[in-house]
Amino acid sequence: MFIHNTPAAYYGRSIKITLEILEDNSQFIIHRQSTALLSHGLTGLSSWPAAISLGDYLMKKIHLLENKRIIELGAGSGLLGLTLLKYSDKILSYTFTDYSPMILNLLRQNALLNFSEYQIDEKMNIEELDWNQYSIENNHNNCFDCILAADVVYDPSVIENLVKTIRILLQKNQQCTAYIANAIRNESTYEQFRKALIQSCLDVRSVEMDISQSIEIIQLALLPEDSI
Repeated sequence: MFIHNTPAAYYGRSIKITLEILEDNSQFIIHRQSTALLSHGLTGLSSWPAAISLGDYLMKKIHLLENKRIIELGAGSGLLGLTLLKYSDKILSYTFTDYSPMILNLLRQNALLNFSEYQIDEKMNIEELDWNQYSIENNHNNCFDCILAADVVYDPSVIENLVKTIRILLQKNQQCTAYIANAIRNESTYEQFRKALIQSCLDVRSVEMDISQSIEIIQLALLPEDSI
């Protein structure tokens, strides 16, 4: 159960990559990501190492996702979710979210590279979600069992609204759990994120740490009311 890159071919402004999910190559993802458009500030147009680490962690513990309604924040080009959906057919539904129509368009293209339109319609939703505008008043209509996110703590300015969005989604379902993976590029920024989670009365647990890449995976849940 692993993912690794195979040689990439360039297609204009994007890179097409094949990623193996199983050693016998019986399951694989064909994935396209943009490199040139990163200069426009659209970080979601590329794949980041924490997505691969979180995917690897969850494939080893796939029971955590079985029969679950999943939402991914900052899904970007879709690598994490598409990998998990290819690996397991027991995921109930998967909602990919990001803030940019350009990013969501790339995500749709990647979904179509790997799944039929019927499979996409049956299990996947691709939706715009801006953490800066997310609130109880315009809360997502659906209730989720699991929240996923990878490499979403890239700037101190996003932390407050990201944490607020996570908390709102957790409040919709008291049994909901979040798994967040981040490469720790700036320790001060990451510490600010962790502190904001604790101040929002969330239970924060480190479940895996890849020291070689400075990637931490944390599990989040609402604290019991009597602990707040």
